[in-house]
Amino acid sequence: MMDGTLARLIDQTALRMGRKDAILFLKRGRLESRINYRSLQQISDRVANGLMEMGLQRGERVILFMPKSIEQVLIHLGIQKVGAISVILNPGFKKDEMDYFLRDTDANIVVVGKREEALIHSVDPRRQIFTIDTEVPFFEERLFRGISSKRSHPEGNPQDPAVLIYTSGTTGQPKGAILTQQNLVQDAKNIIQIGEIKETDVLCHALPLFHVHGLCFALHTALITGAKIVMCDEFSHETVIDILSRREGELACTMFMGVPTMYLLSLIHI
Repeated sequence: MMDGTLARLIDQTALRMGRKDAILFLKRGRLESRINYRSLQQISDRVANGLMEMGLQRGERVILFMPKSIEQVLIHLGIQKVGAISVILNPGFKKDEMDYFLRDTDANIVVVGKREEALIHSVDPRRQIFTIDTEVPFFEERLFRGISSKRSHPEGNPQDPAVLIYTSGTTGQPKGAILTQQNLVQDAKNIIQIGEIKETDVLCHALPLFHVHGLCFALHTALITGAKIVMCDEFSHETVIDILSRREGELACTMFMGVPTMYLLSLIHI
């Protein structure tokens, strides 16, 4: 039976999995970096402590406006450990769109990629920004170097708001929908049971993390079960076909999650 918060469940899995690879990250189809479960736990604890030193408090919102990366995963998990709310946005949003999201979320901190930094400064130069250059390969001392990884953040509860997901905005301005810790855990539980996901599985993750499918159904479920994630920086049918065609090696996968367009593009290019 799974209970508690998302961060607590993933930490429990990390203790069990130890140095097993959690994420293998592919940049433009090539393996760039990796992180194991033990490091995932320790660094996300350090990130949580670092965010609290920046002034982040439980229940506050943090925007992640950055490319898909291991760093994005760690920042998200650190936010969850503080008991704050992750607002993961499409890094392709334009200035007027980000102006709306900054005002609507009232986020205290905006985590950006190097390329996205100037846009946020142009919209609101007073906003507190934490910049990460995701073009540089991930290394373990990169985030909040010098900050202790000793757990000092409070334990949350299932009713805490955890993620703010925005609608597409096809009938007006996008509207935010809050998912609680209980929502995230129950969603993961359902997907794990229906998909019979196990720690021996390897997930080909080509979905964006700013979408509920890529974040909740793919990332969260894999990390809770202790599966390995082969994470693509973006969807490419060439990369996905190459990975799913492998029968051996560390990139060989047993699972793939996608949306209809991704399946169609992959099928017509086989």
